[in-house]
Amino acid sequence: MKQFYIILLKRVKHQSFKHKYFLTQITCQIIHDFLIQIFTQINYLIFIIYFESQNQITDTGVQYLSSHLSKLSNLSTLAVEIQENQISSRGLFVLDYGLTQSYSLTSLTLQLSLDEKTVQNNLEQDFGFKNNSRLESLTLDIKNFQLIDQSSYNLGSRLAQHTQLISLIINLNYADLQNDGVSNLGKGIAKCLNLQTIKLYLRVNNITHKGITDLAQGFSKCQYLSSFLLDLRYNFIQDQAISDLCIGLDKCQNMKNLKIYLSNNKIQEEGALQLCSHLQKCFKLKTLSLSLNNNIIGKNCMKKLQYKTLKVVRLVKLKLKL
Repeated sequence: MKQFYIILLKRVKHQSFKHKYFLTQITCQIIHDFLIQIFTQINYLIFIIYFESQNQITDTGVQYLSSHLSKLSNLSTLAVEIQENQISSRGLFVLDYGLTQSYSLTSLTLQLSLDEKTVQNNLEQDFGFKNNSRLESLTLDIKNFQLIDQSSYNLGSRLAQHTQLISLIINLNYADLQNDGVSNLGKGIAKCLNLQTIKLYLRVNNITHKGITDLAQGFSKCQYLSSFLLDLRYNFIQDQAISDLCIGLDKCQNMKNLKIYLSNNKIQEEGALQLCSHLQKCFKLKTLSLSLNNNIIGKNCMKKLQYKTLKVVRLVKLKLKL
């Protein structure tokens, strides 16, 4: 079973794997020795590393990794996945330092799945992409913990500093996210005017009208936005929130691919019809996925919703769940 692996790719016209390394029975010393060997013999621009859940990697191993990351002046793409290792908040802080020293990064993926206390303590400090002024693509996947207001404020403020971002993917499912957290996220997105792709996974939180208002105001500023995924299933969305969501969508005139998941909320027929009517104003829309099941919508209204979505002018692919 592969428990740890590093993939290094060389920048070519069509990205292809140049070398692939697999290690098992990982120890901190193996990480140290291996990184020294790799980093002294190559200068590839793309580096992907995964920590799998069964490895016994401690803060020392993370410190080795962090120290080497800070020396990679040509590192452009980095993906780090950490799952249930023996890493404390101190270890994540050290990793955060290494990431902030990687000035040449253009693409960063962070996937964290640790115990709640470890992740929470780290996120109260910072988010690991403070000094990456060239960052164009950011994926942040934080699983199954409570995101407090200070953490969401840190995230929003960091996003606001990266106005050159083109792609943003954030997974905060099951994060006990409140309206203030979503508002901070929206304020950060509002500063990223070059965004073309946004994917926000906010399923099973405590989001209501106030949070949606600020979030919609945020993404409405992204005039180049062409692909948008918004997952708000299992929240507390009502018709008033849908109105604000529609206002935001109306301003995204370059939208081509749209996925909105609103199942298991408190949306009534008026809100659902309003949403579908506004979708008709997305004149460039080609792909639409919309889920509204398990809301307060009758069967007669469902037929009207189907009719309205079919009237979207340039639509070539439709997935509707009512």
